[in-house]
Amino acid sequence: MLALARALGLANATFWRHYHDIAAELRSHDAGAWQSVPALGQSQCPGQAGELASQNSALRRERDHLASQLEAALSHLRRLTIDNAELRSELETARVITRIVRPDAFSHG
Repeated sequence: MLALARALGLANATFWRHYHDIAAELRSHDAGAWQSVPALGQSQCPGQAGELASQNSALRRERDHLASQLEAALSHLRRLTIDNAELRSELETARVITRIVRPDAFSHG
């Protein structure tokens, strides 16, 4: 199992944490069969390593794109929250609404 995790460029604990089902299934097989797994740089099929690198790059670009979209959405949400508070305050002022604060609202006990 350790050889497989290393071949994938992962720490053994990381492999178990993220791929527990796969690790458990592989552990049930003969451990000796996995000692011959080559590292990614020593792959017997050079095209496969290039394809994996290409897929990895595409996934990184997509992750970065999604992260930027998430940050933009959070910024819009913050702005909408501020706008909502301001509009509510203006509405209360326009309608001459007075907030009544209960005296027990200030007690901490």
